[in-house]
Amino acid sequence: MTCGALPSPQSIRTVWASVVPASENVPVKVKLSFSLNSATLRATLVMVGAAWVYSVSGVAVSPWWVIAYFCALTVGELYVLPIGLSMFGTLAPMPLAAVIMGAWYIAKFLGSVLAGVMGTLWHQIPPEAFFGFGAISTLLASAALYWLSSSELPAEQVPLPEK
Repeated sequence: MTCGALPSPQSIRTVWASVVPASENVPVKVKLSFSLNSATLRATLVMVGAAWVYSVSGVAVSPWWVIAYFCALTVGELYVLPIGLSMFGTLAPMPLAAVIMGAWYIAKFLGSVLAGVMGTLWHQIPPEAFFGFGAISTLLASAALYWLSSSELPAEQVPLPEK
């Protein structure tokens, strides 16, 4: 099974080129926020589609909907991971760059552990709440990153440390 119907990194690059002039540099936090929104939108579309099919037919939906959900979430995550690692690498002080990038991987590990813990709750909470929590958490993270990026000074206004 392929995720061919989902936008490719090349199409995302095309979107960036049409939205932002080549002379401007998009802040990394905005790119990460966009990637999280992409993951949220993909997963939500599959969730809503499966719920609609169920409401119309009254029959349990095919397991392919779950596969499509995780495929959409994985493609969204593939947009998030390199941008996040790049953000950690560019914002880290040079002497601590390796440690900070290691912290990114530890955060990814802890997120995966938390996802596994949530997976154990599958039979205890309704599926709508299970998938809804995933969509809401990525949407909240995206909003937080966008808010953080709008509150920082442009690069030319950041005061340089005195030597």
